[in-house]
Amino acid sequence: PFMHPTGWETPPEERVTYHANYAANMDKIAKLQKAGVWDAWSEQSKGCKGSAEGEVAKVAVTTIDDAPTKDMEPVLQCLRLTSPQITTLKYPSDAEAHFEELRKVLSEWFDYAAKKFMADMKNPYHCGEGYCGPWIENRWIKRFLGGWENRSAGTRLSDIFGPFIPIFMTYVDLWVANVFEYENMIEALRKAVRPDVAYITVVQHDTGLVSSREKIIKIMKEIPNVLVLSAGGYGHVPIPLFKQPEELLGKRFFKAMDKRELLTSYMGSDHNAPQDMRKKMIKTVNEEAEKLGVK
Repeated sequence: PFMHPTGWETPPEERVTYHANYAANMDKIAKLQKAGVWDAWSEQSKGCKGSAEGEVAKVAVTTIDDAPTKDMEPVLQCLRLTSPQITTLKYPSDAEAHFEELRKVLSEWFDYAAKKFMADMKNPYHCGEGYCGPWIENRWIKRFLGGWENRSAGTRLSDIFGPFIPIFMTYVDLWVANVFEYENMIEALRKAVRPDVAYITVVQHDTGLVSSREKIIKIMKEIPNVLVLSAGGYGHVPIPLFKQPEELLGKRFFKAMDKRELLTSYMGSDHNAPQDMRKKMIKTVNEEAEKLGVK
């Protein structure tokens, strides 16, 4: 018998134990490589590489849970601004497994819209105002889910998403393709999330996760621990509603800040908003500009 409370540097001859708490990231793999047990399993022989066919492996590897701990207080402070009833959140010890569990639950709807759009119009995204994607939800998925799937060895989910478990879904595409399937997806999501875990997602729709559906109008209250980055205006963190990539304006259009005379600028109609919200916004801005003596 032997003990190595702070981890071994010279691998023991007879048996290797893997004490994960005292080696960080790639150093864990380096220790196993040093002991000759990293990538030692053979799928063909169903045993350790170099051992006889069917021979019981003589090297035992014991793993100790080294799930990262995260400070959840900043997340709580953010979510409590709209949901003060949230009392506690914790980073799950099975973060990666739970993330994959969520993906499996939502997999039925993840590419539902893309398949329909490809069949109908040979394009995987919905079209609007002369543009057919990719939209911000699609870009979030490509950049961050793609980053996770192509991560380097030893990367943990928290290395990319911090204290959150990410939720990837093409909300608006699915809503356009089939609103009833959208409702089914939201119900599946509601059942799958844990009440004491923090999640993060990106939603483009004007009414966020609700997506104008009376049946799920209370969804934000039912899963208040899901932080919504909203390009449509209904969520926790506002992000720009970019329709499409645009070229930067040339120098002849640039004007220094001290030369700009407008208090604010707005591009859009004064209608197409509930309870005349846009008209009221424009009226308020104009009244304030008059008080300040600016245009």
